[in-house]
Amino acid sequence: MVSKKERMAADPEYREHVLALKRASSKRRRERVKNDPIRLAHEREVTKAYNAKKYAEDPRTDYHVEKARIRYNISDEVREKKSNYGKERRLQIKENFFEMYGDICNCCGESERLFLSLDHVQNDGHLHRTNYKDNRDEYLEAIRVYNPSVYQTLCHNCNQGKHRNGGVCPHKTKDLNTHTAIS
Repeated sequence: MVSKKERMAADPEYREHVLALKRASSKRRRERVKNDPIRLAHEREVTKAYNAKKYAEDPRTDYHVEKARIRYNISDEVREKKSNYGKERRLQIKENFFEMYGDICNCCGESERLFLSLDHVQNDGHLHRTNYKDNRDEYLEAIRVYNPSVYQTLCHNCNQGKHRNGGVCPHKTKDLNTHTAIS
């Protein structure tokens, strides 16, 4: 009598048939578990226990944990140096932007640099942001192309007000309302 294992090794069609049955059975089980919260919780607990046991018995685990600890355990001095470099670089990029586009808000005249930011004149910043990883890249692009009809300097209040007021800063609409009320 030939065992199932030997038959699977000898007959590729039989092997494929058995594997297809296993895949179908696994798929049905996954569907049952997915639709039943109690089974899903149980499955998670069983998997968690299995993985804990597996990694506790695996001698390679200690090696990999130690290797990762060594790789990512940089000294506080190095970490602070990297952090300071990043901060200095971001500040320098913003300084260059403000030198090119002005260091006062184009709407209200705010000149405190901590309050100032880049603004898209045509309110199309969402299109620009899809191309960049973070806002530092946007500042770099604004510096590279220097186009005041696309980018301008606004304070954060005016920038947010413009966003929430349909593309017009509330200062501008307030001025218009004041002038029309006087007239």
